[in-house]
Amino acid sequence: MASIQVKCPSCQGESVYRHGKARSGLQRYRCRDCHHCFQREYLYEANKPGVTDKISDMAMNGSGVRDTGRVLRISVTTVIAHLKNSSHPPSHRSRSMKPVTKPERVKQIETSLLKNKTTNGLFWQPIM
Repeated sequence: MASIQVKCPSCQGESVYRHGKARSGLQRYRCRDCHHCFQREYLYEANKPGVTDKISDMAMNGSGVRDTGRVLRISVTTVIAHLKNSSHPPSHRSRSMKPVTKPERVKQIETSLLKNKTTNGLFWQPIM
């Protein structure tokens, strides 16, 4: 019987034991050092390591939700769920940027739209 050497992807520890099976039927493992559960191979693309970082990177680079799903071969709903649930800002965001509240952001968008408007000085506003 051949044994396979399995290392923990988070701490690189070698004290790993089998920890049941996933819903997909693949073997799960657990590290004795950091208690991280993982699989050697994943059936679904969205569960593979690094996919969540790619989703955040593509969103920060201006890729749309459908484009991100198509490139990474994952569901659009998975992309949306990740972007909604990501509580941490992407790691490459500058720390010098201050958080902007929603009213401030709306004001920034309105002023940028007014600056870029080229309608000979005419600006229509709805009458209420």
